[in-house]
Amino acid sequence: MQVYDFTLPVEQHLKTVWGLTTSMFTKLYGDRFNRQMAFDLYDLLLDHRLAVNDLYRTKPTGITGEDAMHYLTNPEGMRFLMKRGSSWWNVGYVLAPEHAIKQDRPFGVDTYDEYLRKCVEMFTPDVERLHEVGWPKDRIGIYFLDETSDFETLGKAAQFIKQAFPDIPLMTTGYDRTYGLEDTDPSKYLDIWVPLTPRYHEDREKIIRGRAIGKQTWWYICVGPRETRSLNWFTQYPAIRSRLLMGVAAWKYETDGFLYYRLDGWRNNDAIITSGPYTDWVPQYSGTLPDGDGQLLCAGPDGPISTMRLENIRDGIEDYEYLWRLRALIEQARGLNLPPAQRAAVARAERLLAVPDALLGDVNTYSEDPGMLLEHRDRVAEAICRLQGIVGDR
Repeated sequence: MQVYDFTLPVEQHLKTVWGLTTSMFTKLYGDRFNRQMAFDLYDLLLDHRLAVNDLYRTKPTGITGEDAMHYLTNPEGMRFLMKRGSSWWNVGYVLAPEHAIKQDRPFGVDTYDEYLRKCVEMFTPDVERLHEVGWPKDRIGIYFLDETSDFETLGKAAQFIKQAFPDIPLMTTGYDRTYGLEDTDPSKYLDIWVPLTPRYHEDREKIIRGRAIGKQTWWYICVGPRETRSLNWFTQYPAIRSRLLMGVAAWKYETDGFLYYRLDGWRNNDAIITSGPYTDWVPQYSGTLPDGDGQLLCAGPDGPISTMRLENIRDGIEDYEYLWRLRALIEQARGLNLPPAQRAAVARAERLLAVPDALLGDVNTYSEDPGMLLEHRDRVAEAICRLQGIVGDR
């Protein structure tokens, strides 16, 4: 075993947001899903370098049964996440009209304008709490109109919420592909676009231009892409794809973050796992979705447990952190007056920041040879140790 003389930072540099509901937990655990089990879950996620949040937070009230984050909607909860380096907090989710305005009046309003005002009312205490504890402003967001093609409503909603919260980034997986470059309301008022990984690949030139004017672009996967060579984490796919997606692919494509719609898709299960290795657990979220889609956690006997795919996701995010650490050391070294041999070592290290095409050329072209990936990681680790010595000597 090779041990390298450095530690990864607590802070998560790859921003992530995840769908995480409490209804699945109460369904399988009942009253056993209490504060202790919730914080055990948060520890599990943070230990795997996942941010703790809920993408579909339609009622961010802090009330049990309404808000999946209710154990954290207080200054102590926010400080806990900050101390553990959690990279993103989703203030809330703004629904499309057809989901917000229904006969049973889930939000107590009858028009979409009233609903948007209700969102501001619900979001305001959370935003004030975040400011109170000093939560980093670049790690807060509000999510909009999941996968919508209704760009008129998307722009209207974004304009309304932006006027109320001008400093909070607004994000969407809507199919708008302007990335801030056109004279439209979505371009004006949104801050973060989140296309599927294949669309990100196709639109990369526009994404780079949007980033140059201050817009961000994350990416996401869900039930798709699911072609033969897609980077996704269905159960039948080689687990290394999970690691490649969250590590060298995220680094090579310079995505600003990663979004995923569900960690706990247990709808097809009626009981927790009580023994193993063989179980009756159904790895399918619902309907005809692929195995593993929307389900990175399983319900173990004493609380949620990880999957092999989640372990690979953690390894991939750590691969990303290696590259982040190396780049930070290179930037430090550039400011030093170094002798020729050390300047050459810095130059060699800088070449490692470019992910080799043989390892990953693009989102459809990559190696599934773990030896190749581990060799690259070892070279990065060796360079980190070498540059730590150079920078530390000054």
